[in-house]
Amino acid sequence: MKSPPNRICLIVAGSQGQYMSALSKLASDMNKNIKIKYGDKVIFSSDPIPGNENEVYGLIEELAMKGADVVYSDINDQLHASGHGSQEDLKFLMRFTNPRYMIPIGGTIRHQRQYQKLAMDLGYESKNILTLKEGETVIFEGTEVRLGEVVDTKQVYVDAYGVGDVGNVVLRDRLTLAEEGMVVAVITIDKQGRLANRPKVITRGFVFEKTESVLLESAVKSVEKSFNAKGESIADLSGLK
Repeated sequence: MKSPPNRICLIVAGSQGQYMSALSKLASDMNKNIKIKYGDKVIFSSDPIPGNENEVYGLIEELAMKGADVVYSDINDQLHASGHGSQEDLKFLMRFTNPRYMIPIGGTIRHQRQYQKLAMDLGYESKNILTLKEGETVIFEGTEVRLGEVVDTKQVYVDAYGVGDVGNVVLRDRLTLAEEGMVVAVITIDKQGRLANRPKVITRGFVFEKTESVLLESAVKSVEKSFNAKGESIADLSGLK
């Protein structure tokens, strides 16, 4: 039985503007079964996480352009619903699952310690509640649990060609290129070590070559001057650096 639009309520994920979330797909007409129409009401049930504002407000704009009546926390401060469980929610899960061991994951040490306190209030022993630091591992053997060796953790840099094979020196050089650009002098010499052609100066990310011809011509002359200062010929170009 087909229900009229005013009798349908959809609960969808994506209130933080996540790319390719259900709400994002609706706003972009990527859902073939459901379309946002003029007059539809869309309610964002949470505040934007700090750093997500652009994504959230961009999504709101997309929905508004389709004619939707969008309600969000900036215009109604009674909407926010936390995505994190409260103390009573956590206690309920402890009672419901009745675990032998507990390992709070996520949050900081202070959050994990508070979780440990909650569990102890329910009668759990502290030795059965493991609060782990970064790199610490846990070994499960039968019904027993113990701490394993500590794993060395660090940031792993990823580029287009590999994972973890980009060192600090490479990153530093890339940062320098990104901020300052690059200037390369191309010098062609013959077998006698003399200039075979006029030097060429190539830049990337430094200046716009078409509008800075005077500057680049000056750079070419400086290269020629440095070369000529070494004499009629030169065998080792490192002396020009």
